[in-house]
Amino acid sequence: MEYRVWKYELEPGVNEIELPYEAVPLSVGWQGRNVMMWVLVEHPGGRAKDKRKFLWIGTGHKFERHASPEFVGTVQDPSGFVWHVFEV
Repeated sequence: MEYRVWKYELEPGVNEIELPYEAVPLSVGWQGRNVMMWVLVEHPGGRAKDKRKFLWIGTGHKFERHASPEFVGTVQDPSGFVWHVFEV
């Protein structure tokens, strides 16, 4: 099997992204002025896809805990504020 790494731009709050069924989030980070998430996907595509939700939340911000949130990564913006991404 071949794999590729795809990237998706994230916005603060909940992001709903359609991903191939067995995609694996790898990391998050700044690219230019945007927060991106890199995901490992099987290639070629054509496999079933799922809509998955990712929460981008700042340190100290309140949010409702979903049943088993999966930590994806933490990024620090240029001003020093720290953000966290979870799959929910």
